[in-house]
Amino acid sequence: MSYGKLISQLRYDKNLSIKDLCANQLSRSAYFRFTKGETQTSVETFFSMIKTLHISPAEFDYIYNGYAPPLYEKLHTCIMQCYKSKDTTGINLIIGKCDCLSQQANDCYHHAGLLARFFLSKLNNMPVDINISKEFQSYLTHVNTWHLYELQLFNYTIPLYSYDFIKSSLSRVIKNSKKYDSFPQTRRISFLILTNIFKLHLEHFDLKQASLVIDSQAGLPRQEHDLFEQLHIKLNHGLLLLAKKKVSEANSLIMQVLSVSRLLNQSSLLELAINGYRDICRLYDIEPQISLQQLIKSSMRFDNHV
Repeated sequence: MSYGKLISQLRYDKNLSIKDLCANQLSRSAYFRFTKGETQTSVETFFSMIKTLHISPAEFDYIYNGYAPPLYEKLHTCIMQCYKSKDTTGINLIIGKCDCLSQQANDCYHHAGLLARFFLSKLNNMPVDINISKEFQSYLTHVNTWHLYELQLFNYTIPLYSYDFIKSSLSRVIKNSKKYDSFPQTRRISFLILTNIFKLHLEHFDLKQASLVIDSQAGLPRQEHDLFEQLHIKLNHGLLLLAKKKVSEANSLIMQVLSVSRLLNQSSLLELAINGYRDICRLYDIEPQISLQQLIKSSMRFDNHV
C-alpha cells in the first residue's frame, strides 16, 4: 500500500471530504494522482493531511506497516527472544534475512544483522568479531544527535565498547532524556542505558562516576507515578551504598525494592536487584546480611512460582 492510498483510506475512515483534508494545499486532481501513486506530495502537505486526520506520524507508520512496528524493530525483538531462549538456529535465520534485506552499509537491516551476529557469538561463547564493534561505534560516533534508534542500538551493544567510549556517550544519553520528557519510549530506553552505565562504573570501582549517574537519573523530569524509575533509582542508590560499605543503609533500600518488586510481580527488577546485590558483595568483598539473603531466596521462589 502506498502512502497516498493509506491517506485515502484514513480520509474515508474519518468521513472527511477531500476539500476538508487538503484545504488550500492540494488541488482535487493532485490529490487523486497522489492517492493513486502517480505522484508524490511535499512533506509539508503530507504532515498537514495527517494532522487534519488526527493521526500522529508514529501511528501513521504503525498503520502503514500493517498495524505492526517497522520490520527492523520486529527483527530486534526476535533477536532478543532468540537470545533469551538460546535459539541459535533462529538467530542464524534472522542473519540470513537481514543480509537479504540490507541494501547498503549502515541501513537498519545491516545493523540488525550485526546485532544478531553479536548475540550469536555470546550464545556460542565465542569472541565477537572486532569489525562488529568497529562498525557500530563508527556509526554512533558519526551521528551528531542520538534518537530512539541510536539509543536502542547503543543499549543492546554496550558490552562491545571500551569504558572510555561509554563514559563519553553519557552526555548524549542525558541530553536526549531531557529532550524527550514527553516521549515515553525514548525516555525509558535512556533511563535503562543510564542504569547499565551505572553498573559498569561499579564494576570499574568508579564510585564517583556511579554517583553522578544516579544524580543524572534523579534529575531527569519524570512522572510522579512512574514507579519503575523510582524503584530503579532506589536500587542503584542501595547498590552504591553497598559498594561504599554502608551495609545497613544499603540493605534497607534494597530490601524495600525487593519487597515492592515482589508485590508488583516485577520479575525483571527482582532479577536485577538480586544479581546486583550478589555482584557487589562479590566484587567488593562484602559479607551478605542474613535477612537480605533470606529475602532474596523468598523472592527467587516467588519469581519461579510466577
